[in-house]
Amino acid sequence: MDQIRNVDEEFYGDNSAIRPFQSLTFLKFEKMMAWERWQILSNGMFSSLEVLHISKCLQLTGDFPSELLSLKELEMIDCPKLMLLHGGMTTLHIQVGFLKHLPSFQKLHMYGMPNMQDFPLSRLPLSLIELLIGDCDTLKFELLGSDTTGSCNTSLETLTIENCESLPDIPLGMFPALQVLKISDCENLQTISFHCGVQPLNLRSLPIWNCEKLKLLPTQMNNVLQSLHFFELSYCQEIERFPKGGFPSNLRILFIIGCNKLMTSQNEWGVQTLTRHRYCRIQSSDVESFLTDSIFPPSLETLTLAHHPNLQTLNYKGLQNLTSLQNLTIWNCPRLY
Repeated sequence: MDQIRNVDEEFYGDNSAIRPFQSLTFLKFEKMMAWERWQILSNGMFSSLEVLHISKCLQLTGDFPSELLSLKELEMIDCPKLMLLHGGMTTLHIQVGFLKHLPSFQKLHMYGMPNMQDFPLSRLPLSLIELLIGDCDTLKFELLGSDTTGSCNTSLETLTIENCESLPDIPLGMFPALQVLKISDCENLQTISFHCGVQPLNLRSLPIWNCEKLKLLPTQMNNVLQSLHFFELSYCQEIERFPKGGFPSNLRILFIIGCNKLMTSQNEWGVQTLTRHRYCRIQSSDVESFLTDSIFPPSLETLTLAHHPNLQTLNYKGLQNLTSLQNLTIWNCPRLY
């Protein structure tokens, strides 16, 4: 397969009486190093295709066939030439002419496109519910015009962003239907903000990992993210405090791992006012004392303190206030007495 440049009529064969691949629902192309162009004959082939994965096809440039009307999921991994220089900026070569006309399209995964600078979020298919972008070093989200309210995507439910080094901001307000947002290894991410008039009140899960320069969480989290149930902040060293007003009242699970500056303001977290908080895990290399006050609510059922090499004291009075506590785990705290 390494020598194939075109997947076209010659590749399929000349028998026009046979319509190949009509029942095929899953198709994967991988390591076709010379492949440049894909053409589908207009005879109903691939008419049932729902899942398409393309991986390590280094020369593939598109355009994608527009006949894949049943397509629901597209995954592209390490296909760097699926890009096109346009107006001085690097954008998706497939653009929206391919995706916009797929009535059932729901899931888009893209890895390893280091030259992609602008991703047109506002022009995604209205049926899209899951988007994953990873290893896109120059990625920035495109906001169209000064009135970004009209640029909101009202269908996307899950957004995952991994290892996008140049991304400075994530405009949460563009996704009012978003339920899950996962962010990891975006070393230049500084803010998570709102740019739309519609606020993502449906967000239920927000884990953030290893974003070294992240300084600001969304302001008024307690009001804006009222449906948030799970929040994790791991190895984000520049965050010193949570936004004023504390956490949303429905928060049930809280993980704070490796955020040493944040531990100095533990008495200001505002967790003690949460009535539905059930599970908390805290991990820090710098903290020497913990539970200096009753920082957790009586509703807490599980508390895990792990990997605190310098932790020396716990305020056991603070533990006594946790009248619903069922599980207490203290692990790898060698100096605690």
